[in-house]
Amino acid sequence: MKKLVRGMVKDTSRADQPEGTMRDALNANLNITKGTVVNEHGTVGFTSMANFQVLGSITLENDKIVLFGHDTSETVSVDEIRQLDPHTGIMIVLYRTNALGFRETHPIVAIARRNQANDDLVYFTDGFSQTKQAYAGF
Repeated sequence: MKKLVRGMVKDTSRADQPEGTMRDALNANLNITKGTVVNEHGTVGFTSMANFQVLGSITLENDKIVLFGHDTSETVSVDEIRQLDPHTGIMIVLYRTNALGFRETHPIVAIARRNQANDDLVYFTDGFSQTKQAYAGF
């Protein structure tokens, strides 16, 4: 097995590639201790994401992902907050309204905290209006 422990070198032509280096890598992790290159898992498409435009997201401590965006399956898009479990692929709608006013021009930024009752609290804003900062507990 060839060990690639000297990193990535793209400055030379393929014929002059130094021993122990790689020219290209996709989703690769270099394990210096073992001297190996391992592929990371790539992204997976979820059928429950059809007709949903993601404008922001945050990963919780339990690996679930809270997604902010538009449900575009209807003639008028509806703002939604969804929770995705990437291990099972199950997506649930947590909140659905037109009152949030999400915009494609203003990505949603969020932070997550866990309170003493072990509830996940997610604070989010789109930076469009100072009065439109909100939080949601899950």
